[in-house]
Amino acid sequence: MMGFFDLLLEHLWLTTTSAILLLTVIFLVWARYTTSLLGKDFWVAVPFLGKMAEWKKMTEGTGNDVADIPADAGYVESRLTVPAERALYDYYDDCLEKIDRANFVKARKYLKLSEQSGRKPMSVLLWLILGALTVAEALGTGLLLAPLLSTDITPELAFVAGMIIALVIATVALIITHGGGEDVFANKLLAKVRKNYRAKKGFRRIDGSVKESVEAIRMDDDQDKDADLESYGRLAARIGATDLASMEPRRMRIITAVAFIVLFGTAITVYRHYALMKQLDLRHSGIGGHVYPNLSQLFAHPHRVRRVIPHRNRLCSLPMAVCNAVHKSIKRTKVTVQNDISAEINSGVILLGLIYFFTQFLGFLTGMKYSFFDDEGKQAYLKTHGLAEYDDLLRQVIRPVTQRAQMRLGQLRSKLVRSNPTYGNHMRRFDFMEAYLQSLNTARMEAPSATGPSTPTQHAPNIVSTTGTPLPTSPTAPPTSS
Repeated sequence: MMGFFDLLLEHLWLTTTSAILLLTVIFLVWARYTTSLLGKDFWVAVPFLGKMAEWKKMTEGTGNDVADIPADAGYVESRLTVPAERALYDYYDDCLEKIDRANFVKARKYLKLSEQSGRKPMSVLLWLILGALTVAEALGTGLLLAPLLSTDITPELAFVAGMIIALVIATVALIITHGGGEDVFANKLLAKVRKNYRAKKGFRRIDGSVKESVEAIRMDDDQDKDADLESYGRLAARIGATDLASMEPRRMRIITAVAFIVLFGTAITVYRHYALMKQLDLRHSGIGGHVYPNLSQLFAHPHRVRRVIPHRNRLCSLPMAVCNAVHKSIKRTKVTVQNDISAEINSGVILLGLIYFFTQFLGFLTGMKYSFFDDEGKQAYLKTHGLAEYDDLLRQVIRPVTQRAQMRLGQLRSKLVRSNPTYGNHMRRFDFMEAYLQSLNTARMEAPSATGPSTPTQHAPNIVSTTGTPLPTSPTAPPTSS
């Protein structure tokens, strides 16, 4: 272990550079495929290779020839007539969650009735802690797996290979224990439904009647269709516990997680102790043949010839009493050193064992606390972002994206005007927040409805556009040019 870290220190500049390059590659890959504002905007601002550098070269439509706008053109089509502007709009529009007020209320009510409204996914910080603990466990186990690998490779390469194997095993263990924690939370909801079902001989309605089963209700369904049921019946409909047979607890992942933690943790701890003690024995067997002659040579007088006395299968040039004293001193020293190293080994084994058990236990707890009953609950959270009001979603989630997109649109237009000054004569005012709300209303009117023709959703009266002007309260308001 110390040799590995000494090697890292000797090549500190290479290690630091490699770490920086690795983190840079990870960030670039994340920014390339993420839909978050940070990642999307990063690729716009990259000099020479970013999206802005590409868009400012798209000068088509910026001359005197103004494209004809159809009379039935929508808000975006009537305001963004230049391909570069439309490309910027489409790019940032991909960041926006397309959810109107009605669907937000459905998702929020689904979370509340399924008793998941206070839950949220695990934070990035907790994932980093679990990752660091898993890597620490893999480092310790990799040192033990290295001697078992082929002797034809270098010790450093054997250590790296052992660490990779251990990292894969530790990651699989963490996935199993995290899944076990998720099932513990699911069983809590199932137990509540099962207890009430057995106590009341079925699903009881508000009027006192009882039914044996209920219809499953998903997030996109009408959340008031079972308003005649008591709360536990509405909970059962949303978690799929529609009858007694579907209320059975989930046991498989919990049993697997507990068995894996105990058996694998015990086995790897015992093996760590065995392997390290074996290395200690080999080390001492190699040291014993060199220490004793060296010490005897230190006591030998260079000018006196002494009678050679065989002593414990060794040739000692000292008197018998001196040889016995030297032998006892060496033996006590070896025993003391061995005891110290054994204590150090045991401490290391215990520490690695604690890291392993703590990592798996933390994975189990995070799975129990930061999980949803099923994917339906997770999707409902992603739609609401854990917020209670739709106006909060517009302010905290949608508005930051539209403000950044509005800023980038201003930068793009200034670059296009520098390339072709005549473009400024036929530029139209455009507001991203207004375009977002208009697109939601358009999609709502075009979507089929089982309850009859849909009506436009009114804008929130206390939401203003990114330019500071109040948004229109009707989606049919004709766009104005500026």
